[in-house]
Amino acid sequence: KPTVTISNGNTETPTLTSSAAAGNQWYKNGTAIAGATNATLSVTAVGVYSVEATVETCKSVRSSDFPIIVTGDIVSFGTKVLEISPNPTSDFILMKLPGEGKKEIGIFNPNGGLQEGTSTEQNQVTLDVKNYAAGYYLVRVSTATEIYYGKFIKK
Repeated sequence: KPTVTISNGNTETPTLTSSAAAGNQWYKNGTAIAGATNATLSVTAVGVYSVEATVETCKSVRSSDFPIIVTGDIVSFGTKVLEISPNPTSDFILMKLPGEGKKEIGIFNPNGGLQEGTSTEQNQVTLDVKNYAAGYYLVRVSTATEIYYGKFIKK
């Protein structure tokens, strides 16, 4: 089973490195990345990454999942970014919500479909995500006057 290490972790393009020198196949959100067979992988998108190594005809067990949030990606939403923690998560997310009054919350799965929708008047909400599939999720919160975005990774 290969292990994964990271370099340039606090940049827009972190690099993942497999402990296997050859025979690598990288995966993002459980799907093989076409042509990603080197020992290193430059990451440009949010996701949960893993690697599998093949020696002759013997395939290894996949590495442990390695969630990545590309910090440069968050800037693309502008200044209206939600605070979501813990991130990455395995069980729940805690969100600090802006503004007063009713807030509509939409969580979108890695395929862009609505995973969950709810509304609240609270300024903080905890949502259970333990039954979500591993991957990257987008959160949209709408108030009467503004829309805020956030991201989280489910391990």
